[in-house]
Amino acid sequence: MYLRNLPTQSLSVRSAAYECQWYNRSHNLKKLLQMVIMRTKEPVKMTAGKFFAISLETFADVIIN
Repeated sequence: MYLRNLPTQSLSVRSAAYECQWYNRSHNLKKLLQMVIMRTKEPVKMTAGKFFAISLETFADVIIN
């Protein structure tokens, strides 16, 4: 369940960071939010040794076999 929702949830972090009225915040928080937004441009995905992306189905296949 979590593996399937990971990319969607990671993109919602980007939206939340942008929509938090950052323009009313301190300079330090603005910098932190900028970093969060930059780091979440791509959705988060699980990888197997940084070789290929692993999905819930491939993870289940590895565990079963």
